Amino acid sequence: MPGGRRMSRRIQEFVEELHQQDVKPIPIEKVKGFLENDNVALLLKREYTVSLDEDPFRTIKRKPASFILQDALERGSLKDGNVAISASSGNFVRELAIKANRLGIRVIAVAPPRIPDESVVVLLTLGVDVVKVEEGFDVCPRETTVFLARALAERHRLTLTNLDQYSSWQNVLSHVVMTWPEILAETDGDLDYVSVPLGSTGTFMGLTLGKTGSKAPVEIVGVQPPRIHHVPGIQHIVDGCEWSPEIYSPLFGKEIMTIDDVEAYATLIDLWKLGFEVGPSTAIAAACARRLANRLKEGRIITLSPDSFLGYHDYVRTFLNEHRREIVERRPDLEETLKKFLSSLSRSQSLRERLDRIRDVYKPRRQGELFSAEELDDEKLSQLVNRN
Repeated sequence: MPGGRRMSRRIQEFVEELHQQDVKPIPIEKVKGFLENDNVALLLKREYTVSLDEDPFRTIKRKPASFILQDALERGSLKDGNVAISASSGNFVRELAIKANRLGIRVIAVAPPRIPDESVVVLLTLGVDVVKVEEGFDVCPRETTVFLARALAERHRLTLTNLDQYSSWQNVLSHVVMTWPEILAETDGDLDYVSVPLGSTGTFMGLTLGKTGSKAPVEIVGVQPPRIHHVPGIQHIVDGCEWSPEIYSPLFGKEIMTIDDVEAYATLIDLWKLGFEVGPSTAIAAACARRLANRLKEGRIITLSPDSFLGYHDYVRTFLNEHRREIVERRPDLEETLKKFLSSLSRSQSLRERLDRIRDVYKPRRQGELFSAEELDDEKLSQLVNRN
């Protein structure tokens, strides 16, 4: 355990069990040719396997989902017959569904307006019932979704259990005892920066606390999009929103960097050119790492890669087709690569093929149903909660 602190036997056993079952650490890779300064190394820490064969939809959220679900079961807040509910833009509730499906537990997701359509379809295929907040009702990114999930769980407290990643310290703990030690094990703390995309902020806070405990001379830098953005799975945290996740503390977060859509997607194309097919949240973190590299004469930076590109084909294709002029205006050197990338997307695995893979690998017990939050009256809500 970092800093000489000893992990409790119970947590250690749980971590070992997770590593053996489905969260085996992926070796850190070096991204060559991405940074201008050859004396600064960019390292990529994937949270998913490259082959995507046995477990195609694994993400970094499997760690907090496992901790939060197990905590709810052991405390008795998630009793037999209860339904789990969670606010999520995709990855967290997807991981909950994969874990809960094995236990016969139903999951309801409250999703924000800008969740990709293909992410919704993936959740439905995994058996998740999705309550979607429509555009115009979300005061600030995630705010309405989080508070609606909490209100629904309170209204139906006997049957609904809110597995709330935004307020659960199990979220932070999972990264203190798993993600941070994994980084230390491969780098010995010989790092200058770790670039972390901000979602629930659990990873950012967990790495920051882990680093504080180990006294490693590395800075944990969070990266966020602007308030209105098109980078799924992450959110605007600092400046401009009245609400931030309860687990986030600016006392520990030394630096938060903001990267816009154009820079993020230009970086996604840069990485693809180098052979790294990553999701948009990885790209925005790598864009942050590129800026951080300009501060160093030599050193090492780790970028976290939370999920694969598998769930974003259609969303990314749509964004690039709509905003290609803006990208090329800022990065004219990418014009030909952008064309090749879009061409590759047209030949990639279809959504139907990806959904068939979900059914084959995870074997969901049922098909989920989509609801609009604005149309969810008391009668429909009771039907949703009491569905078989």
